[in-house]
Amino acid sequence: MHYMTVPIFKKKYGSEAACLKALLEFRMNGDGLCFNPLCKASIDKYYHPLKGRKAFICSRCLKHVYPMAGSIFDHSHIKVSDWFYIIFKMLYSRNGISANEIHREFGFAYRTVFKMLHQVRGLMMDCLDFELANSVVEIDESYVLTGNKGYGRHFPFTRGRGSLRSTSILGIIERRGIAKFIVIPDTSATTIIPEIIKNVPTSTLIYTDSWGAYNQLKSLGYKHAMVNHSKYEWVDSNTGASTNSAEGAFSNLKRCIVGSWRNVSPGKLQNYVHEQAFRHSYRFEYDYGFEILMRCFPPLSDVYGEKRKAA
Repeated sequence: MHYMTVPIFKKKYGSEAACLKALLEFRMNGDGLCFNPLCKASIDKYYHPLKGRKAFICSRCLKHVYPMAGSIFDHSHIKVSDWFYIIFKMLYSRNGISANEIHREFGFAYRTVFKMLHQVRGLMMDCLDFELANSVVEIDESYVLTGNKGYGRHFPFTRGRGSLRSTSILGIIERRGIAKFIVIPDTSATTIIPEIIKNVPTSTLIYTDSWGAYNQLKSLGYKHAMVNHSKYEWVDSNTGASTNSAEGAFSNLKRCIVGSWRNVSPGKLQNYVHEQAFRHSYRFEYDYGFEILMRCFPPLSDVYGEKRKAA
């Protein structure tokens, strides 16, 4: 499968004018008509760039429309073309990118870049609203190192599953499909089961390992099969149950944290895992999900007042 390359992306979105026009198209009404409810002019035909402003003007009703309004680009001194490239860079990067990397490449202040990346991750969170009905998902839990707590010689590490320097994450991974990562306080049944009920419908077939927190899934109406890793079994020969996809997704997430993001605070961890979940979910898209992400902005009709009434 061929994917969009950086030269192709820059050819399509390399100028400020091209990015503003694309942003307008991403956020236009479904009918493609002017955002003025009293005007029925076609946006493609009657909207023209307004000289000296990051806006378009309707040549029929003279309405001004700013494609950046109500988005993460609004009131930003960063060019839209730079925003677009940074977002594309986040999506095609296998191991994620750090704020320092963007700071060194573009020369923006570190605090500015840090805020930009978290705004993009928040947009990714809004896009990750999936339905898992009638599918096959693998559910697993794992731990990631967060903050810099626990690196001293005399830190009192705990025994067993996780430690005081780790944060628990629940992974819900659809086979060859979408991913959800949820930061959880612990891996007990009282924590995991409510998250499964909230995110996974009962029509879904669930594969897990033999951790005891999943034992009550069948009594809750789920179709559930387990693989026993303690017996060095990675795929159950009878049911086909495995958690290999979930473990692979966790491996990529941990590679991002250890290799690129480095020091991740527990308070920001959910934003980071949303980024990796979005990247995993749209990994088969030609543009790595760039256009899907751009269409997650609220439509400009919501920004510019009353929606068009049906005739």
